Amino acid sequence: MAAAYQGTFRSDSAGTLVQRYQQRVRVDLLENASKAAARPTGWRATLSDRVHTWMVTTPVIRAFVAIVRALAHQQLITTALLLPFATVVTSFMVILWPPAGSRELGLAAVALMVLLGVTQPVRGASLAATLIIGTCQTIGAVVGATLTPAPDLSVAAGLLLTGLIAHRHGMARLREQQSQRQARRVIDKLEPVDSVAGVLKWTHASLVFDRELARAHRYEQPLSLLRVVIDQWEAVQTHLGPRKSERAIAEVGARLIAGSRVVDIVAYHGDATFDLLLPDTGDLGAVVVARRVADHVSEFPGVRLRVGVVPLAGQAGNIDHLLHCGDIAIRIAEQTHRPFAIFGVATMPSQQTTEWSAS
Repeated sequence: MAAAYQGTFRSDSAGTLVQRYQQRVRVDLLENASKAAARPTGWRATLSDRVHTWMVTTPVIRAFVAIVRALAHQQLITTALLLPFATVVTSFMVILWPPAGSRELGLAAVALMVLLGVTQPVRGASLAATLIIGTCQTIGAVVGATLTPAPDLSVAAGLLLTGLIAHRHGMARLREQQSQRQARRVIDKLEPVDSVAGVLKWTHASLVFDRELARAHRYEQPLSLLRVVIDQWEAVQTHLGPRKSERAIAEVGARLIAGSRVVDIVAYHGDATFDLLLPDTGDLGAVVVARRVADHVSEFPGVRLRVGVVPLAGQAGNIDHLLHCGDIAIRIAEQTHRPFAIFGVATMPSQQTTEWSAS
């Protein structure tokens, strides 16, 4: 049986590799065809080949092209080096040839363009300010010129160049920040442990849950699921605030980890909802664990746990079904004012649970 399974696995893997190879070859052929279709013909093709050969065979041109490509790819570093130089040179020209006869006005214009370009508070604001300031300075240089408008035109060119460099630097910073946030999101998705709760994320724990459920079905072993939530979480979160709410969730996660066995699996769904899977545990053992979890006393006011107990019944049910049953058990516990409830078992409120809900 094992040999047949292993042979099937190897044949499937080989078929998958062949299929991937064929797909890669097909993609390469399509790329080559698109490049060939976009390639110029006639005298343009001849000129393009000669220019390409000249650029490749000439060491100086090849080094220049490599530097230009490197600078184009590293716009953040390039603009960070050019912006201080352009700002200093433009400020020096403004001091020598003040626009509209006011050095303060010219320096303020330079500072405004650099500030808007680097910070990018509104998309396009720095570019618009640069064009307006540069255009006004150019018009003033042409209209109010006496004999040599070159100084005023050079100031206008410096303002435009400084503003454009600041704008490019700001856009490069935004792209870098977006790429870093995207990388952090990808890393956070790949990280199996939730950064707030300190337990497994559901996307990673669901595979382990499926495996344990399949094992319980195959060997007819008991298994139970505890659905643990913080009672009235929205009100508690509003009262505690974001930081204390995260600490309260971390406290509950640490409590579940500390009170579980090595074989038990704790997962976090979000919105203060936890799942505790208890392999080889029947309904009586699950009730003991649920009672211990519900008796948790938090250091944060208003944080109380409510537990729904779902024992595995025969061969029926999957993980989604167990989670749904856990939600039903939670609602039963809320309706009966109990700290926990067992799915499929009718319960009535007692004196002890009424005091628990009132306190």
